[in-house]
Amino acid sequence: MHDVDFLSFLQHFARHTRVNLESKVLLLLDNHWSHLSVAAIDFCRSNGIVLLSFPPHCSHRLQPLDRSVFGPLKRYVNAAADHWMRTHPGKTLTIYDIPILVATALPRAATPSNITSGFVCTGICPFNPDIFEEQDFSPAYVTDRPVPCVGLPCAPTPHSDTNPYSQSLFEGGRLPEYPAGSTRDTIPDHPTVSSAVPPEERGSPCLFIPEAVRPFPKAGLRKDTKRRGKRR
Repeated sequence: MHDVDFLSFLQHFARHTRVNLESKVLLLLDNHWSHLSVAAIDFCRSNGIVLLSFPPHCSHRLQPLDRSVFGPLKRYVNAAADHWMRTHPGKTLTIYDIPILVATALPRAATPSNITSGFVCTGICPFNPDIFEEQDFSPAYVTDRPVPCVGLPCAPTPHSDTNPYSQSLFEGGRLPEYPAGSTRDTIPDHPTVSSAVPPEERGSPCLFIPEAVRPFPKAGLRKDTKRRGKRR
């Protein structure tokens, strides 16, 4: 899908839902680049459509269609394809026959009960914030890339000045060696530790979180895939 196609879908969506600024509608979507165009966002703001995107790598757990509609649709399409091959012996199934198979399978999969159960099992409606555990969202931390800085000073990473157990304290991913029974106020002076630990917390035992010992793996920066031709 391209940004122009998504804008056409938004116009179709607004026309059939009769949304306006007084009666807004929530639209859930993933982070595909076609959903982030300026024209689409401006259209949603002017027509009362509230956009809410899923966290990265979580759409397989949060998208209602993935949870309750696409699975039955695949099974019904496969069953329709098996029936077609039995009734057309000696013939090859081509792409021109697929629309007929989908036309018979989609009404059986996209039923009101399946669509409703998709919103229930994802915790969207009725709202259930405790339907998932914290480890279900751990894949989202892998691609938590820093914002690329082009000609501007880079902003500090979140919690770098307030988290005393940030990665900047442990160069090379190794913890500093402190004597047993040491406390924060007896730790040798360190520029990051002294500025990160509040005065009221000094004197408490040194505690380390597992993420400080073994941080989450992070994906590298995106590579530039644009092909630049040579000047002639």
